[in-house]
Amino acid sequence: MTHLRITFFLLLLVAVPVVQAQEGHPLVGTWQGSWGENNNFLTIIMNWDGQRISGLVNPGPGSTEIASGTLDSSRWHVELEMPLTNDTGDSGDFLLEGEMTNITSRTREINGTWRYRGDSGSFTLTRQNGA
Repeated sequence: MTHLRITFFLLLLVAVPVVQAQEGHPLVGTWQGSWGENNNFLTIIMNWDGQRISGLVNPGPGSTEIASGTLDSSRWHVELEMPLTNDTGDSGDFLLEGEMTNITSRTREINGTWRYRGDSGSFTLTRQNGA
């Protein structure tokens, strides 16, 4: 009987990390970062249906949806387009284009370039743990 309990305990120890590691597609989840010289805060909740990216941008009052989103998984290249109002109240089409890095990490990132109302710059979005 004792050997059975030890075996069960050892199997449980092995199974727990496996269950915790199953997070789904690397793109799915909540991503956060900032962009622009004013460090406009950005939160994107992304979903992947196997063909296109969809999701919610800056959840809460004034939130918007991703208008267009694509993923080239051969190089983990992400392109997103969405209407956005920045922290100073200006509205326009916001474009993100970047590469996912650290794909297997819980804190993977998308690094690239943003374009908004004639301006552009670099950005980093980080996937939030537990999302």
